[in-house]
Amino acid sequence: MGLFEGIRKTKFALNVELDTQHSLMILVLGSVYSDNWESKEEMLVVHQMMCKSPIFKDSDDANDTLILKQCKSFMDNNDDALDQACAYLPPPLKETAFAMAVEVVFADGVIDPKEAEFIDTLSKQLSIGKTKAKSIIQTFDILYRDK
Repeated sequence: MGLFEGIRKTKFALNVELDTQHSLMILVLGSVYSDNWESKEEMLVVHQMMCKSPIFKDSDDANDTLILKQCKSFMDNNDDALDQACAYLPPPLKETAFAMAVEVVFADGVIDPKEAEFIDTLSKQLSIGKTKAKSIIQTFDILYRDK
């Protein structure tokens, strides 16, 4: 028996019921954390997505922060979080989720091999065809050029 047994829960989990907002952000955060690094540029892009997307029409700092914390908790407590999020979304929003995840990868100016692998795997999980996936990636490559 540990010294803290019976005193407090040692692992805090926020209750999350998957919906469109949470499913999208779980996939986007999967992109953020795929390289084991959360850059400020990536998180800025995530917050901007939430502000401008009609899916997050009730967006404000407090609500967005809560959604992101709930998603991170869901990911930490469910090994199949990405699979569940992929399964929840209808086909048109699977493309949206993929585009959002791709944009996050470009946000900090560095495409880590783990991020590229995550995006490749995500395209398959979301059933995004290779041509469409390449087109989305090329679009963000153009948008995030610095030279």
